Amino acid sequence: METNLLPTECPCCGTPVVWNGVHLQCPNTKGCREQVIGKIKSWVAALDADFVASATIDLLWDNNLIQSITDLYRLTADDLRKLDGFGDRKAENFVYQLEKSKEMPFSKFAGKLSILNVGVRAIKNLGIKTYDDFVKFNDPRYVIGQNIIAWKKEPGNLDMLRELHDCIKIIDETVSNGTKVCATGKAPVVRSEIVKLLESNGFAWNDGVDKEVKFLITDDVNSTSSKAVKARKLGIPILTYTDFFKQNGIHV
Repeated sequence: METNLLPTECPCCGTPVVWNGVHLQCPNTKGCREQVIGKIKSWVAALDADFVASATIDLLWDNNLIQSITDLYRLTADDLRKLDGFGDRKAENFVYQLEKSKEMPFSKFAGKLSILNVGVRAIKNLGIKTYDDFVKFNDPRYVIGQNIIAWKKEPGNLDMLRELHDCIKIIDETVSNGTKVCATGKAPVVRSEIVKLLESNGFAWNDGVDKEVKFLITDDVNSTSSKAVKARKLGIPILTYTDFFKQNGIHV
């Protein structure tokens, strides 16, 4: 006698499973522990949040402190101090690091949604500049565009997107992909790290100031360095490191 080995319900929450194409899925996107926790862990991982271990997310869920990604941003140090393993320093650092992630350009925000092959550069290349652009995007001509469309069709993903958009402040981006940037003066980190930060966020590094440079970043906008003098002659905007990084969601 043949036995049907396919599950009829979700092993985590008991909800009857449904077919989504060739895959069986649990439709309980908001109440299924593994689905919700999985999305929270993916978001935290995308933030490069080494201050949050996977087990910490489980602990927060099991203590009814989080039920969604949005809940992460409502946590206070006092909430965390009640948990085993959370002293004052760890609790405050947890909240501080999450607070730092509450502002970012949309390209960086979208690049952290764990969509296959979709990062900052891909979002910019597709001309997606805002949340509304992303929601309306429906161009299947490129594989990356197809991946975005498929992601939006996955149960629960648009709900998660709206939740994140409610708690993340999307800031205007100063530049587009590949824009050349030059720097001068005392930087908050060593020059090699500045280059790495710029390039990892879609900018192109330029050693000197010329007509192709769109921004000069410096510790002092009133600097009289040769680069600053030349930038003013060419009409190139000069921004402090702090202002430039903040406008582009770059965390040092």
